[in-house]
Amino acid sequence: NRFMSWLYRVGLAFEMSAFREYAHYIFVSLFLILVGISCTFSKSNGKRAFMVGYVATGIYLATALLVSLDFLDEPIVWGILQNITFNIVLYMTFEAICRNRYFMLAVGCVFIIGGIAIDWTNIQHIPPMPHGLNWWQRFCWMLKGPFANLVMGTQWYGSDYFGILPCAGMTLVGGYIGKTFYAARRSLLPKLDGRWTIPFKWVGRHALLWYAAHQPLTMLITALLGLLCGLKL
Repeated sequence: NRFMSWLYRVGLAFEMSAFREYAHYIFVSLFLILVGISCTFSKSNGKRAFMVGYVATGIYLATALLVSLDFLDEPIVWGILQNITFNIVLYMTFEAICRNRYFMLAVGCVFIIGGIAIDWTNIQHIPPMPHGLNWWQRFCWMLKGPFANLVMGTQWYGSDYFGILPCAGMTLVGGYIGKTFYAARRSLLPKLDGRWTIPFKWVGRHALLWYAAHQPLTMLITALLGLLCGLKL
């Protein structure tokens, strides 16, 4: 089908483009900074961490199942949701130990500088888990390989990976921004507020649901579009 072939070429060109590469890092950074700002607004960061961690665990189990069925090469062990869960817990820890926003900013900058120092955009990939391992061997392999990597940040593993360095630092910087510029919990651009923002506010209040649903919905829409265009299963 000409349309599907064209759509494939467009998608492939975007996937390989420099624009996507740089935009990826920009939007991920903004996303994690917003996570930190949101921590300063939340009534219960513990509840937020539990909910995000719960969904992150579900995604890991789902991707691990897909790997066992040979539909996916690697599970999502430490993706963006796992990283956000860790970041929120880290923010809570700083809140419990020291409420000094400048200290939080300083530590966040150290995390970011650490990520730059290890060249986090070019770290090596851990080879896939060997086939034929029993559950105990898989567990030991995870401890020696991917899990150690998550702590050290020297290699990456999984279908989606966001290391503690520098991502946790971005969230802490966001916490500083929230404490500094949103101490009164009021919009910095009140004149832009209006009824037109209601849909965006609704999405913002249900961001986790939207994030969890967007990938299966995207795949479903793509599959339906392909079937409508004559794609055969």
